Amino acid sequence: MIAIRADANKEIATGHIMRCMSIADRLCDLGQKPIFITADNSAKDLIASKGYNSICLNTIWNNMNSETEKILRVIKESNINTLLVDSYYVTKEYLESLNRVIKVFYIDDLDMFEYPVDTVINYSIYADKFDYENRYKKLGMNTKFLLGCQYVQLRKEFENVSYKFREVVKNILITTGGTDNYNIAGMLSEMFVRQEWIKDITIHVIEGAYNANHEILEKLSVEYGNIKLHKNVQNMAELMVECDIAISAGGSTLYELCACGVPTISVSFADNQLENVKRFDKEGLIIYAGDVREDMEKILDVVQKNFIFMANEFSIRKEYSDKMKLSVTVNGAKSIAVKIFGA
Repeated sequence: MIAIRADANKEIATGHIMRCMSIADRLCDLGQKPIFITADNSAKDLIASKGYNSICLNTIWNNMNSETEKILRVIKESNINTLLVDSYYVTKEYLESLNRVIKVFYIDDLDMFEYPVDTVINYSIYADKFDYENRYKKLGMNTKFLLGCQYVQLRKEFENVSYKFREVVKNILITTGGTDNYNIAGMLSEMFVRQEWIKDITIHVIEGAYNANHEILEKLSVEYGNIKLHKNVQNMAELMVECDIAISAGGSTLYELCACGVPTISVSFADNQLENVKRFDKEGLIIYAGDVREDMEKILDVVQKNFIFMANEFSIRKEYSDKMKLSVTVNGAKSIAVKIFGA
């Protein structure tokens, strides 16, 4: 039995669960349907909606040391032999306890310490900066690594996307993650619709599962006919390729936008997004407008200026799009699933 240990809630949104779901789907293709293990029931409905069962530990999601005894019991009772873990709250002691009894795969993007696991996965565009192999080898660790954008955990819908490039901008996408505690989507939408030149452009706003600003977004969509809200999106790739420019938070959505080739402006609002957005910008793939926690008004202004620049320059958008599509491999989740299946 293969299991996946991950959480989703109003504090951390849905990113960990969703990227693990991509791997879970590929494991199903190999004849192995994994079960999810969560701290609480916050993600139960989300997991069930994708056709998976889950086991609730009834523990505290950000104190994983406290669950060690319970998860070891679940591993034994459920005959789990391989575990995929995706959480920023793991500790060395926690992983050591698990890795002593089963093979553990850990999804990393922070490099908090040397992880005592069978395999470390880091699909980040900046994974090379951590020098994993040399560091672990010096410590005598036999850890294996799956590194770089060839292991990006994209959902199946992104495997065969076809982006039709349009010279005139007619649709833009705003996506700000599962929570959007800073109401970035609302502020961006309101900023855009106040501009005369935006009246012929449709603004597609993705409202995350834990977005607390629904009333604000709903009011804007009622007041302005060119703001379209999208909740519980099941066809994200299809929606992305219909848009000419995207404004996105700095998480895993950037890799999805790259797979589609949608010219993008990114913003950040969490420390774990900073390496991502800065490297994409440095590589000339996605324009980074800044961290909204520092100066929201300034960031909104930077977004608007870059949007106008990209909207008026067809050749620049085309150049960004072509580079983005070359930067990621769309079957990364399948490659990971094969490794887990063969562990």
